Amino acid sequence: MMSNKYKPKEININDFYLKHKNTPCIVVGSGHTMMNFDYKKFKGIVILVGSSIYRTRGKINPDYLVTANNHHPIPEVSSHLKIINKFKNLTWIISDTACYDSIWNKNENIYKKNFKINYSFFDDRHFNNQECKPKKKCCEFIGKKKDGKMIFDQLAQKFKIKHNLLNQGVSVSDFGIAYAVLFGCNPIFIQGIDLPQNKYISIYGKYYGSSNNKIDKFEQEFNKSLRKKFFMYYLKNLNFYPYIQSFYEKIQARIFKKSIFYYDFLKTKKILLWIKKISLKNDIKIYVLNEKSTLIKENIFEYLSPDKLKKKYKKMFRN
Repeated sequence: MMSNKYKPKEININDFYLKHKNTPCIVVGSGHTMMNFDYKKFKGIVILVGSSIYRTRGKINPDYLVTANNHHPIPEVSSHLKIINKFKNLTWIISDTACYDSIWNKNENIYKKNFKINYSFFDDRHFNNQECKPKKKCCEFIGKKKDGKMIFDQLAQKFKIKHNLLNQGVSVSDFGIAYAVLFGCNPIFIQGIDLPQNKYISIYGKYYGSSNNKIDKFEQEFNKSLRKKFFMYYLKNLNFYPYIQSFYEKIQARIFKKSIFYYDFLKTKKILLWIKKISLKNDIKIYVLNEKSTLIKENIFEYLSPDKLKKKYKKMFRN
């Protein structure tokens, strides 16, 4: 039986504020350059976002995982939780508003009985506690947490910098970087987060993510069952808008060479520029470690080359 000392617990978002003040941190996505970093020698905090935790290849031992979706990974899916429970000293920061907005139902027993790691919940979408239009299942979570404000509203309050954000961005990386700032980490490095502006066109001209045949197959097989689950959910609710939207995106991508992903990216850009404003006010350095990243091309964050990284921050790495 697990001792009380190591018993998993739920962590409130307020407990994260400045928890790692002035500690270096790297935020990692599952992009093409994900593994281009010496994680084992890095002395700082490692934050993985989304399904990147599937692709660590035994080379990354993360401190945090931040997720905000309803497909990968899902706590109620045993094969997903089995993978994540293997990571020691991990805290899973989950957007329950994203995870349980439609086909999944939150099972408290999963967290209390099946988790071997700490966990925390956050709201990824209800700006100023406003309900979705039309209303979704996720709206049931509004106001139910000890501090139930949307994560960006939390940042605005903690760092006293207002925002005029009204819409979600396109990437969970927004939230991973937001948490790094909330932690008080400094400097913050970004790896494997390239954010191409068209989901049909990779900046590398091939598969966008950090490829792993075993994991690729694992995700593809689950996605097949997931599509069926979504179809039955939409059929039951007589909601066919997502399928019409998907068809529209494909036509738009073929004709205009831009998808809805591009317009969503503009929302992400606005979010990240606001986070950059917070970082500048608090003298927090944020660097992107991939020179091809859209985050650099769009002048959101500064690029730091591998050579400069080793010279400027040599003390942050073990010999």
